[in-house]
Amino acid sequence: MDRLMRHLQGTHKLVHRLDVPAGCAGRRGHGVAIIASNACAEFLSVFRIAPDIQCVWIKCRKELFGLNREVLIGAVYTNPQGRLFTVSQVREQFTHLFDELACAAQVTPDLLLCGDFNAKIGSLPEVSDAHYETLVDCPALQTARRCECRDVNVAGRLLVDIAAAYGLVFTTGRVPGDFGQPTVVGYRSDTRPSRRSRPDHVLVSPSLFKCAQKSDICAPILDTTDHGSITVVFRIPDVVPNVDWTPSPEHVCGMGRCASRLSLTWKHERQLAYVEELERNLEMLVQLEAALDAGNIDTACFCLRSWIMQAASEQTVGMYRVQACVFKRTEKHGIKRPVWFDDQCRLKRRLFIQAVQSGQAVHACQFLKKQYKKQTTRRARRAYEKYQKAVFLDRLKRHRPNIHELLRKPRSTHQTPITADGWNLLIF
Repeated sequence: MDRLMRHLQGTHKLVHRLDVPAGCAGRRGHGVAIIASNACAEFLSVFRIAPDIQCVWIKCRKELFGLNREVLIGAVYTNPQGRLFTVSQVREQFTHLFDELACAAQVTPDLLLCGDFNAKIGSLPEVSDAHYETLVDCPALQTARRCECRDVNVAGRLLVDIAAAYGLVFTTGRVPGDFGQPTVVGYRSDTRPSRRSRPDHVLVSPSLFKCAQKSDICAPILDTTDHGSITVVFRIPDVVPNVDWTPSPEHVCGMGRCASRLSLTWKHERQLAYVEELERNLEMLVQLEAALDAGNIDTACFCLRSWIMQAASEQTVGMYRVQACVFKRTEKHGIKRPVWFDDQCRLKRRLFIQAVQSGQAVHACQFLKKQYKKQTTRRARRAYEKYQKAVFLDRLKRHRPNIHELLRKPRSTHQTPITADGWNLLIF
């Protein structure tokens, strides 16, 4: 990560990265990081770090997407099923992901979930009753997704169920440019044939799906990964009101992991000195023109940035200053439990935490944890079934009111033409 940020110095900022356990640095299956450009980093802040899975939630201010609500972006990595990671463990980590989405959905309905889920979804449909309103605006969701990788595994089925429960939409096979093509294509230097698959996905809420313009799937350029990249472009208003796109002097990165501390500040009274320094530095100008003639965009961008930075950092110009690194901590306030998290769930959770804190036996802690997970899973399933039933009855009442009337329970009391005095005379 440090080597990567050195190449992105001055253009991007590290919003947050998960700490890799000791002895796992450089190994597969560890680490999630969020990197943002300087223009967007000031709109992002760390919202929540999942305690049970590798998941980071980033709160995005509503001005960035031009929406009326804030957006929560979740970056996730889930371990693949294998000899050392059983099916039950796969189900457990997706249960944790379900709980994380339940907490996020209580904050805002506008969600974006992305990452390497190691989930092969094939052509499984995610559209359910939760997408009823979305189908009105996006009737194309009724058709099957485009799919080049038709493999399906347990993680894929679980991820599709989560999308169906929370009304999320896969960009895989739906957004222009994404035909469900594989993202795992193997290493460039590996001559052995590799099995291609699509374990990486982006899931968005209906409001963001309507803004999705296109998607690009690019093969890995370097030999450092066997995964390709997924790029999703969103269509936002050209002029967003009340937004200042000038970079803030503060950095949004971890302590001790600051990429660049040099901040430029324009001073109108020193513009002549700044122009003179630009004209004096002919070497960078020649390199910039050579890069443009060769069509090397990356080198040209680097030369232009260096040309500006060197001129602004001259003592006669003085349009720069060194900033202190600012770390925006996780916002723990405002996190709400889902509506189905009742007193029984709280009791199970409290018993498990007390067992861990008091140092009870490992098997006792594992038993209490299993009881807690069973309770939360049962309550979440019942809440979802109740929601599905309510949606079904609502649709039935609007479209078939006569059939809906037959499903209503009969009344236990009915009015009769006999008066109360008549009943008393008859009985007594």
